[in-house]
Amino acid sequence: MWAGSLAHNNLVGMGRIGDWACHMIEHELSGFNDVAHGAGLAILAPNWMKYTYKHDPRRFVQFAVRVFGIEEDFHNPNETIFRGINALRAFFTSLGMPATLSSIGIEEKNFEAIAAKVKKSDPVKGTVGNFIELTNKDIVEILKLAK
Repeated sequence: MWAGSLAHNNLVGMGRIGDWACHMIEHELSGFNDVAHGAGLAILAPNWMKYTYKHDPRRFVQFAVRVFGIEEDFHNPNETIFRGINALRAFFTSLGMPATLSSIGIEEKNFEAIAAKVKKSDPVKGTVGNFIELTNKDIVEILKLAK
């Protein structure tokens, strides 16, 4: 709870621009199916990572190495990245969290409606997120990865 309080009061993000795209997308998942916020994030976060890693691959390599202790493959950074993403998913499922949208009853036919309802951080551009500005099309693609 202490760590959550610090994070949500932006103390650990001081001097940085945060990216809450996963959270904003998850809020709409909860609206379509009464799923706990953390469970929805457990589904979305690894898939958001899969969709956005090419924007800054080094960041995702660092995540894999620093958070999960994965040995860096200098010849194939994508291998390191995907091992990190898979380790994150495995961690979430070890806690009993769901891994797919279908497992919580959200069907692909709802993806467009979910994307349309996401509160945009930039309403003029119609985008959410700062790491990468995601459009409705991007959100649908992330949801497809998570199905």
